[in-house]
Amino acid sequence: MKTISCSELSNEVIVDVRAPVEYENHHIPGAVSIPLLENVERHEVGYLYKQVSVEKAYEKGFEFILQKLDKFIGKFLSFKGKKIVVHCARGGMRSGSVVKLLDNLGFDVYQLEGGMKAYRNFVLQEVDSFKFPKLIVLQGYTGSAKTKYIENLPNSIDLEKCANHQSSLFGAVGLKPNSQKMFMFLLYENLKRVKDFDVVFIEGEARKIGDVLIPLSLWEEMNKSYTVMLDVSLKNRASHIVERYPDCGKHASEYISIIKKLKEWLSNEVVEELVQKFSDGEYQYVVEVLLEKYYDLRYKHFISKIKVSETIDANDFEKTLELLREKCK
Repeated sequence: MKTISCSELSNEVIVDVRAPVEYENHHIPGAVSIPLLENVERHEVGYLYKQVSVEKAYEKGFEFILQKLDKFIGKFLSFKGKKIVVHCARGGMRSGSVVKLLDNLGFDVYQLEGGMKAYRNFVLQEVDSFKFPKLIVLQGYTGSAKTKYIENLPNSIDLEKCANHQSSLFGAVGLKPNSQKMFMFLLYENLKRVKDFDVVFIEGEARKIGDVLIPLSLWEEMNKSYTVMLDVSLKNRASHIVERYPDCGKHASEYISIIKKLKEWLSNEVVEELVQKFSDGEYQYVVEVLLEKYYDLRYKHFISKIKVSETIDANDFEKTLELLREKCK
C-alpha cells in the first residue's frame, strides 16, 4: 500500500473518509468528505467496539460498508486519473481499507501516514517553528475597519476568518465559529500564503477570538511588532459596524438577547432603550451607544497596555488603505 507523509502533501485530491461529524469539527482545508460510515453508523460501531467486542464492531462496520459499496466507489470516479490521498483519524483501518480497494480498481491512491492525528501534530509544529516576516499590527477601537483593511491587503493574515468569528460580543451571530483545530489548520494555510512577503499585516486581537486561542508563538510575535493605531470617529466606526453586520433584522432575536445580558455593565434603563431602538431598526443609534458606553471603555483599558508605533487618521478608508500599502515598499 502506497503512503504519503503530511510534509509531502502538495496538490493532491485529499479525501476524508471519517464520519461527517468528525469532518465538520475539523478537516484539512480543501479536503473532500466521502465518509465510510455515516454518523449513526459510526456511533453504533463505536458502541459495539467499547461495550461488546472488537469482532462485533468490525462485523457491523463491514455490514454497513457492503450495503453501499457501489455508491461509495462511485463518489471517487470523478477523481480517476488524479493523485488521491485518503485519510481517517489515525491512518488505520478506515483509510487503509479504502486505499487497498481503490488501488485494486486502478486509482492512483495513497494513504496519509498517521491520518488526521499526524496532520494536526504536523500543523502545530509548523506554526510553532514558523519564521515570521515583519508584522504590522493594525489596532484601533471597535469599528475602525481593521478587518476590512486585512481583507483588502493580500499580504495579510486574517485571524477572524480563520476563527469564523468577528471577535466581538456579537461576533458569532449568523456564523458557526470554527473549532480550535480548524482554526489552526486555516491559520497554517494563511502562514504558507504570506511566507514570502517582506511585510505582513495582521489585526490586533485579544489572544482569544471567540473560543479559540491564537498560538503563543504568533501572539508573542504580534506583541513585539510594529503597531499602527487607526484613529476613526465614533460616528464612522458605528457606520462601519452597521455595514459589517447587515443581517440585523434577520438575527434580531440573537442581537437583542445579547444586549439584554449587558445589564451587568449598563443600567437597566439604557439596556431597555437599546432593545427598543434595535426593535425599531435604529441600528446606528444602538451601535453608537454601545461603542461609547461599553466597547470604548473596555478597549481603553486594553489599549493602555499596547506600545503604539504610529497613529494615523483613518476616517477615509481608501486613503488609509493606500498609506498602508506604501509601508510595503
